Amino acid sequence: MQQKKYFKEELTAGSIDEWVGMRPMTPDGMPIAGKIPGISNGFIATGHGMVGMAMGPITGRIISDMMVKGRTHVNTQSISPERFKK
Repeated sequence: MQQKKYFKEELTAGSIDEWVGMRPMTPDGMPIAGKIPGISNGFIATGHGMVGMAMGPITGRIISDMMVKGRTHVNTQSISPERFKK
């Protein structure tokens, strides 16, 4: 075998378990983050699609500010759950 020329021991590969999760998307492509209409203590943060890891920290900050302070420093109108109300 060619690898013995470079390595003292044979290389073997074991199996690797990989995990993948759902990447929720919204009809308009924008995430949903904010207070759920009609539920006094309900909040939602979802729909980040493929950028969840990148947007997670700011979304967490927005939601925690809303829950603790009742407001946030970010204009959340474009990502509000209210935009789906009919």
